Amino acid sequence: MTGPTVSLTGPTGATTGPIPLDSFTAGLRPPMKEAAEDEAVRDRTYRVAADELRGFIERFEALAEEKAALGDQQKEVMAAAKARGYDTKALRRIIALRKRHADDIAEEEAVLQLYREALGM
Repeated sequence: MTGPTVSLTGPTGATTGPIPLDSFTAGLRPPMKEAAEDEAVRDRTYRVAADELRGFIERFEALAEEKAALGDQQKEVMAAAKARGYDTKALRRIIALRKRHADDIAEEEAVLQLYREALGM
């Protein structure tokens, strides 16, 4: 035996003797020739996938722009409220509470009260 070899171990632990690496590549077939019809199908498939992919990306980018614009508008609202003397931290807390279910809020407040009492606050 000349050249590099490899030994393989099976699931039961049995190992093979040294196998020349050349034996793994000796029987490979040459690649098939691509016909014109195959090429047309491949090109059409890639074009459709590329168009669909481009559509997803463009939709996401448009939504990201809308999201940024909405964020700017929210900042403007908070700046206006602050200019009128409102506490924006309290406003944000109220907004967060309004998004939650009343039972969840009550449970959280009960736990907070319990902890405050335990700490003597």
